[in-house]
Amino acid sequence: MAYYSHWSYNEIMNMEHSERRKWCEEFSKTASQLGVHVGLGLGTSVELDKWYSLGCYYKFIGDVSEALSCFDKYLDIDPHNEGVITMRKSCAAMMGEAQQS
Repeated sequence: MAYYSHWSYNEIMNMEHSERRKWCEEFSKTASQLGVHVGLGLGTSVELDKWYSLGCYYKFIGDVSEALSCFDKYLDIDPHNEGVITMRKSCAAMMGEAQQS
């Protein structure tokens, strides 16, 4: 995104997360309309990145139920991502522990 927008890496990284996500989504839409394959460094889509980031955020703040929901939405799109499957299993285990308490 920095290359095509002529922004420096620091300009992009200094944006608020929500602002950076907005620009990534806009860039993704435009690229898709032009028939350009869009990836975020590791070849993930903006949609997948959104669900993974939100899942990690909710897990971090302790809202494991919401984290599970986000990871499930990710896996609906890409059911074979081992990293997300592992994160989901971790959240499910945390839910089980919370229910046993």
